[in-house]
Amino acid sequence: MTELYETAARTTVGLTTEGRDALDRVMSAGWFTHNYDAFKFAVAFALAAGITPTSDSGSFSTIWNRGTLDPDERLSKLVNLLSPSPDIWDQIRRLGDAGLREMIKRNIHIGFPSEVLDVISE
Repeated sequence: MTELYETAARTTVGLTTEGRDALDRVMSAGWFTHNYDAFKFAVAFALAAGITPTSDSGSFSTIWNRGTLDPDERLSKLVNLLSPSPDIWDQIRRLGDAGLREMIKRNIHIGFPSEVLDVISE
């Protein structure tokens, strides 16, 4: 059985420099009103596509607080079920960072949403 973890600790979430650049490119496509929506989509994309979370030991620059990203705690509970980690918010930021990078790598920001649906259904 999968071990679930408490979701406390980290109060802010950010991206690596590469993740931030990817977020800027995704946002320039105009599909998301708020950058935190693009980030949450990237988390879901990473989970659905089996993308390995960013493993960089470098710094993540703070962009959001948990209250903005997950006011009802649905995101953290979902990630905790699908990809448990002792620090679930560290896992979320690494999944989002990796998801954004992969979206740019696969040029999904150009062909959204049909390209995304194709990737997820693979």
